[in-house]
Amino acid sequence: MDKGEDIDYEGQILAQERSIDSVLNSQRSAIQAYVAAEFTNPVTDTTSINLTRLGKKVTRGMYYEVLSEPTNSTYEYKYSGSGFVVPTVKLKYTVSTLSKTVVQSDATGGTYTLNYNNAAFSSVWLYSFYPYSISYNGNQVKIDQLGGLTKDGLKTGSKFRIISPSLWTETNSSSSTIPANQPLVYEFEVLSIE
Repeated sequence: MDKGEDIDYEGQILAQERSIDSVLNSQRSAIQAYVAAEFTNPVTDTTSINLTRLGKKVTRGMYYEVLSEPTNSTYEYKYSGSGFVVPTVKLKYTVSTLSKTVVQSDATGGTYTLNYNNAAFSSVWLYSFYPYSISYNGNQVKIDQLGGLTKDGLKTGSKFRIISPSLWTETNSSSSTIPANQPLVYEFEVLSIE
C-alpha cells in the first residue's frame, strides 16, 4: 500500500451501516403486512445489530413460526475449537417472494451440507437451522456472532417458516435464482439431520 494512499475506513463502515439501516427500513412494512396476513403464530426475531457509527441498534427484521415440532430431537449442534460442526440434513424446502412466486424449491427432499462454503445458502438458512447459541468450554458461541433463531435449532421432523429482509437472503452463487433486494419467505421440513 502506498504511504500516500488514504483509505477512509470510517466512511466505508458508516456507508455500510447506512445501507443496512436503509434496507431494513424500506422492507419492514411489506414484511409486517405479510406476517399479519399469512402467519398464524409469528415470533419476532429480537436479535439486535449494533450500528455504532449511526448510534443505534436495529433488529435483523425477521419473523418466523414453528409449523411442527421435531419428531426426533436427539441431534446436538456442536462447536469445536475451529468452528461449528457442520450438519448434513435431508429436507424439503421452498423459497418464495411475498407475492407467493416460488423462486427455489426441493419438493422431494434432497441432502444438504449447511455451511458458508456452500455458495447456494444464505445467512437465513444458518439462522434458521442453528440454535441461538452452543456451549463450548464454558462459553456460549453464536453462529455469525448473532445466533440462530431458536433455542435448540431445527431437528428431524421440524417444519419451520421464516420471512427475511434481503440482507440475509443473498447468496454467493452466480447461478442463484434468489432475487435481489426483496424480502423472501422460506419454508423448511427437516426429514433427517446428522
